[in-house]
Amino acid sequence: MMETNGICFVHRRMWYPDDETEYVALDLLPESPEALADELAARWDLLPDDPLEANFAYPFLSPPTAHSVLSELGELAGAAALYRRYGICLYDSESRATAIVEEIPDTEGYDRRIRIRAKGEGTADLLARLVK
Repeated sequence: MMETNGICFVHRRMWYPDDETEYVALDLLPESPEALADELAARWDLLPDDPLEANFAYPFLSPPTAHSVLSELGELAGAAALYRRYGICLYDSESRATAIVEEIPDTEGYDRRIRIRAKGEGTADLLARLVK
């Protein structure tokens, strides 16, 4: 039920020795991007080009709906991605590009936006797929 509602997603499955599954619940992760600053710098800051960006502004985007989007991406990205409460940094081996997808909440109400930034070899391809 928690997976279906986007509250958590499968982070990794360990088939050996005990057939265990590890989950990530976004609400239990750190909010601040500074919590992942060093890991993020190693994946993002070293890429030479300026990022391409897409923004989606929503006058009413409830936190559960936004978390559902991030959870779906998290399940696809798996254990190699970096996670925080409002964002994911992932690498796409097909395009050889890195992306940061973030939910940017308004301090009051439900106004939110989803920002997608991508850098790397196939930046335009990855950005187009994430936008779709």
